[in-house]
Amino acid sequence: EACKSGLEAGDFAYAGYGAATEAWSAFIISRDLDRFVRDYTPTLALLEKIRMTDFLAAHRIILNWALALQGRTSGRLSLSDSTFDEGACIAMYERAAPFFLTFVYVAQLHLRLMHGAFTDALAAAQRAAEVAPGGTIWPVLIDLWGGLAAAAACDTAAEEERPSLLAQVARAQELARELAESCPENFRCFSLLLSAERNRVDGQHEAAAMLCEEAIAYARRTDNLQQEALANELCARIWLNREHDTRAAA
Repeated sequence: EACKSGLEAGDFAYAGYGAATEAWSAFIISRDLDRFVRDYTPTLALLEKIRMTDFLAAHRIILNWALALQGRTSGRLSLSDSTFDEGACIAMYERAAPFFLTFVYVAQLHLRLMHGAFTDALAAAQRAAEVAPGGTIWPVLIDLWGGLAAAAACDTAAEEERPSLLAQVARAQELARELAESCPENFRCFSLLLSAERNRVDGQHEAAAMLCEEAIAYARRTDNLQQEALANELCARIWLNREHDTRAAA
């Protein structure tokens, strides 16, 4: 609607902003990444036509984030493909407009979290936090995904590194708890999963698995496929680490 209103009024900047930001929430709740890419690729042509080159780059990053999750970029942790160069984008926006690096760094955080590169995920979270604008969903996701990465990183961290990692987990837990109270459909799964990960780090594996299973059930009840997938992934990791292959496969 924002895009349509802007075009009708001749306010192309408003139209372009509306078109670009619509994809943010659509991506976060998408149940079908291939359809998301199909539906939102035409936005590139609009942004190019009205010469919103920065939002064009940001939109390309989000599309390539979806492609990376499908294994359709140059590597599972890469946003680059034949249409986009991740390194060149970072080099350009570091100098010109760091805000637009939010999308690169948040994507890096998420991809590294999902693929088990937890130390690199934490580094991406730190970079993302330095540039992400307030008043958007991105700082929240940085804290929540960063908290999950911090918990996972505890497994291989040196003893002197664990207190800071656990403090990061605790901050994310508190944020998720507060958000879940006001909007459980969006944040209760995060709250349950962060609590599960803290229990796992403390050696309470059965309690951790139960919290993951509660998150899976709630995600199914609220039709949140992405959260259901994340909860299943974390639950499987718990049982694999305990060498319960059968329970992990379930």
